[in-house]
Amino acid sequence: MDNSEDVKIREKNVIDKQLSISNISGSPKISDSNISKLNNLSINEFSELIKVCLDLELYEEGYTYILRLIELRNNNLKEEERNYLMKLAKEKLNIFRKGWKNLVDYDQSENEMTIKTLIDEQMLILEKNIKQFCNEIDKLVDKLLEITPDNDLPAVIFYKKLKADYLRYYAEVANQDEFNIVVDKCQDLYEKTYDMCKSLDQPCNALNLSVALNYSVFAYFIVDDTKKAYEIADKAYKTAINKISDNKNPEIDVLIKNIEDNLTIWKIELFDAN
Repeated sequence: MDNSEDVKIREKNVIDKQLSISNISGSPKISDSNISKLNNLSINEFSELIKVCLDLELYEEGYTYILRLIELRNNNLKEEERNYLMKLAKEKLNIFRKGWKNLVDYDQSENEMTIKTLIDEQMLILEKNIKQFCNEIDKLVDKLLEITPDNDLPAVIFYKKLKADYLRYYAEVANQDEFNIVVDKCQDLYEKTYDMCKSLDQPCNALNLSVALNYSVFAYFIVDDTKKAYEIADKAYKTAINKISDNKNPEIDVLIKNIEDNLTIWKIELFDAN
């Protein structure tokens, strides 16, 4: 019997043959010979193909396919597919974001001026890529929100949180002229989304917890307000612990653990500050 790793390797090889990637930093280019095959896929088959891409960590390919699925569904994604979009967009962004963070943390004190110049230039390139992708996601989410009914509260919250998240990523690399404008928009979106979560029937679910987690991270890292970050996270944590059911949910468990870890750090900082 085939083991799961052998199956994954074969699936990856099949998908790799479907693609011809000409630009590592851009979207994958689908070879002409396979365009007709992809066009003949049903919506459900496209959705399954995206899931396989996520399982095999083929994020560039998966992101291209999720954009196609959005077209096929006329901007009306199912809940599972919204999560595909979130995960694939984050992985695509991280190609630039991780490189930028590495350069920020890199000690240039002993480098020659030429090396420092090259590093600075590379940082500017990565910052530009991050901003462009954040703007791309912002426009895409606006289109998805346009056809989402106001009474579909989970979908509205999901998309508004996604917009706030990418404003937060933009703020990380924003220049002085952009920073305050971006932060104000981000703050407003997180506040509104956070308040909307109070109307959901279940106070302890992955959506509520992810909004609280990301809002608190924004308060801590972008606004530099440890007290507010702690208050947001602490309230979400206490609610989750009191309301959580006996049924195990791995996604909720991870979110609660992340919130708990942040609370430990922020509590120490607040204690030291006092």
